[in-house]
Amino acid sequence: MEKKDLKVQSHRYNQSVLEGMSKKFGLTKMYIRQILRGDRQATISDTIKKEYREMLSKIEEAIK
Repeated sequence: MEKKDLKVQSHRYNQSVLEGMSKKFGLTKMYIRQILRGDRQATISDTIKKEYREMLSKIEEAIK
């Protein structure tokens, strides 16, 4: 097995979106990142994932 096969995939999340979601849902940014990665399954995780994608797409549209 090669070393490149053992690398852990790094995730990069938009910090301003994480900050806004943290304030909105009353959760820590770390917990939201864990939900987005799939490490945690909360009752609200589907809502958080959907809202993160929506907010990210709005930011990308505003940049264009």
